[in-house]
Amino acid sequence: MTELIINLMGRVEFKYGEKNLEHKLSNKGVALISLLMLNIKNGISREKLISYLWADSDDEAARYNLRYNLWNIKKVIHADECGEDLILSTKDYCHLNAKYAFESDMLKLMKFECRGEEQSIEDLYSYKQLFRGIS
Repeated sequence: MTELIINLMGRVEFKYGEKNLEHKLSNKGVALISLLMLNIKNGISREKLISYLWADSDDEAARYNLRYNLWNIKKVIHADECGEDLILSTKDYCHLNAKYAFESDMLKLMKFECRGEEQSIEDLYSYKQLFRGIS
């Protein structure tokens, strides 16, 4: 099964199979996905997204910009092989779809727990590899 790979630490990379998609997303689109990832458990309200990304815009323009970016993300990052969309949204909230087939360096890092000696050297090395730097 082909899955989306999202790397946000270092050089941003959105890869679906062999296709690089990051050049098709705006900076605000990448930021929107990042915010949703940071709030993966509960999602985030549209109002909060607007306040983070379009704080200087009037309400109508900000709501339009959010709708446009959600539409563009859906256009660029298609439904997965099971027909699931990456982002689910309601009138008030947006969240990443837990059923969508994707992996992310940010999510891997968020799962990291410092368990002292229980972490193997291999585990620690794999977490270190998440910090790819900017090339």
